[in-house]
Amino acid sequence: MTQIHILSTGTELASGRSRDGNGPFLCQFFSDVGRTINSMTILPDDPEALIAYFHRMDGQTGPSQTTLIVITGGLGPTEDDHTVDVLSRFSGHPTTEDPGALRKLQWVARKSSRVKLESARRQVRVLEGQKVVENRRGLAPGILLEKETSAGGTILVLALPGVPSEMHPMFESVSEDLLSRLPARSMERSVLYVYGEGESSFQSKVIEPIRDDLSPDFQWGITSGRGHIRVFLESPQKREIALIEDSVKEHYRGRFFHRPVEELIHEHCLEKGYWLATAESCTGGLVGKLITDRAGSSGFYYGGAVVYSNDSKVKVLGVSQEILDKSGAVSEPCARAMASGLRQRTGVHYSLSITGIAGPGGGTEEKPVGTVFVGLAGPRGSEVHPLFFPLDRERIRDYTAIMSLFLLYDFILRNEQQ
Repeated sequence: MTQIHILSTGTELASGRSRDGNGPFLCQFFSDVGRTINSMTILPDDPEALIAYFHRMDGQTGPSQTTLIVITGGLGPTEDDHTVDVLSRFSGHPTTEDPGALRKLQWVARKSSRVKLESARRQVRVLEGQKVVENRRGLAPGILLEKETSAGGTILVLALPGVPSEMHPMFESVSEDLLSRLPARSMERSVLYVYGEGESSFQSKVIEPIRDDLSPDFQWGITSGRGHIRVFLESPQKREIALIEDSVKEHYRGRFFHRPVEELIHEHCLEKGYWLATAESCTGGLVGKLITDRAGSSGFYYGGAVVYSNDSKVKVLGVSQEILDKSGAVSEPCARAMASGLRQRTGVHYSLSITGIAGPGGGTEEKPVGTVFVGLAGPRGSEVHPLFFPLDRERIRDYTAIMSLFLLYDFILRNEQQ
């Protein structure tokens, strides 16, 4: 039996002042290679709390069992970096300086007055007789400790720096060795992206009606994204994954995919030779950012305009003043005119427009905060989709950006079928 635990250390993490960039990375890695994470923990820079954690893990590792703990943080040069000392206490191995890391530190100290050699030597310490993990992007080496537990099991502790740009490549350099010692259970996995649905509704429609047909080994999880949910399925039986996916097809045909819609738009437009353009008001360029986050988007994305004021809608997109006076900027006619005007001016195959009220002010009884209109224009005409998100400003903008891309992708596919 194998257990895997992730431990992120740092008072700045435990207090919420900084975000953990390592735990999610490690969880994703182990999930992708078929290993299950048993726990993910954040502890402050408290040596007694850390030593208690390791003794607890020791007590939970029985005969012939292997426990891997990946700990990040606490390998720096200051007195609040306790990882090496804690591991020395836990294992009984004395500390020593790694010669290669020391030479690198000495070179850096000669080049920079900011690095004080004597105080900084603390970060080149490792454990005597244990494997050293080279740090090619920083100064502190990592440690791979192997220890027999009190019950005759094995604990592996991989200690790495907390800086993600250093930790990630260091972990990858030893990951193959670690995986060879952590047998994988044969599992079927699937990830689904369902747009325009909530967590509780998905559970009541898909999971609850077939719960009695699922084995105890079936696992699933759900996270709420920006205008969509992401569903994780895991089972040793392919039949159970297929059962869930069949139910999803029944309830969400055309609204679920195995990858984010941004990726699908990217690949589809490049494959078909389509060009896109966007005109955004309340989202302020978020849709353009989502599209251009992926390299290669210049092969299909013509560009985008942030038309925040009414005047810019008139001058940049050709929206008539009559529409603005009669219907307002946040309206179906305005969204349609924005999308159509953009397509006419750019000559692209498809255009998308967004106009809405993100708040916190500006709403009315007729058009409350969260009211959004998404306009789409293509070779076979135009259409407008009204949306409503009773949320805060940030989430209104985020949800609108994601949902507009889903609507655009669906619009493109329907245009192809006509």
